[in-house]
This record gives sequence, C-alpha cells and structure tokens, in this order.
Amino acid sequence: MSGDGGVTEILQSQKVEPGNFARLTLDLELQQAMEKSLRENITAAVSRSGAGGAIAIVPGTGEVLALASYPNYDPATFDEDYETLVQAKSKPLFNRVLSGTYSPGSTFKPLTAIAGLETGVIQPDTYITDKGKYTYFKSYQPTCLIYSSSGATHGTIEVSEALGVSCNYFFYEVGRLVGIDKLDEYAAEYGLGESTGIELPESKGLMASPKHREETGGTWYPGDVIQAAIGQSDNLITPVQLATYAATIANNGTRLRTHVVDKITDYSRQTVLEETKPEVVEENIFDQEVLETVKGAMRNVVTSPSGTGYYSYGSYEIPIAAKTGTAQTYLPNSNEYDVDNITLIAYAPYDDPQIAIGIIMEHGGKSVYAANVAKAIMDGYFHPETMPEVE
Repeated sequence: MSGDGGVTEILQSQKVEPGNFARLTLDLELQQAMEKSLRENITAAVSRSGAGGAIAIVPGTGEVLALASYPNYDPATFDEDYETLVQAKSKPLFNRVLSGTYSPGSTFKPLTAIAGLETGVIQPDTYITDKGKYTYFKSYQPTCLIYSSSGATHGTIEVSEALGVSCNYFFYEVGRLVGIDKLDEYAAEYGLGESTGIELPESKGLMASPKHREETGGTWYPGDVIQAAIGQSDNLITPVQLATYAATIANNGTRLRTHVVDKITDYSRQTVLEETKPEVVEENIFDQEVLETVKGAMRNVVTSPSGTGYYSYGSYEIPIAAKTGTAQTYLPNSNEYDVDNITLIAYAPYDDPQIAIGIIMEHGGKSVYAANVAKAIMDGYFHPETMPEVE
C-alpha cells in the first residue's frame, strides 16, 4: 500500500464466492397481518409509546409462522437511523418476543392445573369453594380478584370451571398442595424457563424458587408458592415460550423445538445443504386424560358465557382454546401498582391444532386488545384470501 492509499503490489488474491441461502418458515402475509394488528392494538390500549410482541407457530412441527416485536424499525434505513434507534427509550432494537421476560399471569394456570391433576392432589371432579380471601397462611391472605372488586366469589367449582373464570382462589389451593418444586418441574417440561431452541438469541427467563430467591439476596416465604401458582412471584417467561407451551398442550404433551429456519441451500437455491426436521424435545409427558381435561378447560374459557375469552371468541367460526392473563407490574422504584401487563395463549382448531399463539402487551390493561391480535392472526391464517397482497 502506498502512502496515498494506492495498491503497489498484489501478493495473493482469492475469488469471492457467494454464501449460502437460508429459507425461513415465516409466512410473509401473516407476518404483515400480525405486525399491523399488534401496532394498532398496542396503540389503542396504551399509546404509540406502548410495547409488546406476538408469535405464531405450528404445533405439529415447531415452525414459526410469524414473529413480531413492537416497536420495530425499518431495515431499509437501519444504518442511517442507528444512533436514534440505539438511544430511543422505547428500545425498538430489543426483540420482546425472544428476549423480553414477563410474568405469565393467569396463562400459567393451565400448567398449575396439569401439575395438580398429574400429582393427584386434585381430580377432574374435585370441588374447591372460593371463600374470597385465602386464609391458609396467617401472615399472607390474598383475595380472589372477583372478591376484591365486588365482594362476590366463584362459589364451589372444579378445575374446568376454575380455568374458565380464572379463579385465583382455586389455584392458590392447588399450588399450595402441589408445592413449588413440582410446579417448577412441570413448567420445565412444558418449556417455561427453558430455551426453546430457536436459531436466534433468546432469554431463558426463570421459574420462581427458593433457590433463586436466596441467590438474589431475598427470602422465600411459604406463601410465595401460591403467587407462583397463578403466574406471579418471580416467574418470568418470554412470548416464544408462551407459544411453545401452548403448542405443547395442543400436542397432548409433546414439545417440539421451535425453529425459524426451514432449509439452507447454496446461493443458487437449487441445492439443499441442510433441512430442518421436526425435533421432539419432550414426548408424551403426562397422562392423556389429564391433558384432555385441561384442553377442555381452555376451550371452556372461550365457550362458557362466564369464561374470560367468551366475549372475544365465543362466536368465532373456528373452535379456539385459549387462556388470558393479567400480570401485576409496579411503577419504577415504587411499591405502587402500574397498569397490568396482558398475556395470552391460544391454539386452533381445538380438535385439530394447526396454529399456536403467544402474546404480551406491556401495560395493556385489558385482555381484549391481546385477543384482537390473536383473532387477526387466526383470520390471516385460516382466511388468507382476506389479507391484502404483499407489495
């Protein structure tokens, strides 16, 4: 190299060869429909400064059909916008679906039901009376949401009814009887607090436990288990884990590795170098009667007039199974409550699962907004002819 930057001599040269090509599992039209609905409903629920994420996968293969994190950015102007994106308080470069960790709220209750049924602490016909205030512990006595808001209770109910109306009292009792160790064991087998295997950086999140609490300098109290049982306490999951968990329930307990790469070819796209096959991570985890009970309960969430998903999906033409969730959050550096995060899991059709969904809306407040996103995804999947053509 000369002083002015010119080349004085070439010692060796190598012909540039094009690299390989990765074909993804994503459906472009469905991706666009998901992004549009997520943006519109987060804006309606919170404002344009809101945030959240959604993901849809195929239960029988683990393929990702669509994945959207909001706020996002325009890849075409990424270089010129980089400094602004990095400094933005809304963190548009942060993928909330893969790396965001959130309390699952009541979407965790199907797992608590599975643990209770599988360990035998309850049966499908075990009835528990909701007394409004849970008084087993002397120092910690939380209330069922309906009791704290109106003084009413859910009465004497079994597990299918309890999931339908999302009764905290019922799952406080089941969680206490199961215990935190068993809850964590079943959660891991369903992929909660575990890597999904997707070919992108992801957070593992964590499940609440005495060990984790002590490692972080805190104290685990006996009453913490009942908060963990309703998806609160230290439980933190990602939306991709939510979708994988929903797919595992839909699959009757078989968990597949979630993946977004369909195949790798040479640059010409003619020669397939590597193809992703469905990979079973956990198979036939639990008794099928247990799974059928819980799946029926998730269907009850939608079909029962008192179910938390009835308003959004009760008349939907495709049979859906779902569970809504609200997770309490706190204002920064404060013990005061902020607006709840909203979570949702769903799969459809109920009797022949083809799509499973996980959604989070930060401080979304009302489950209807997450339900709107799930419905838009279902519409796009089952009725692709209604979606606008990709430009």
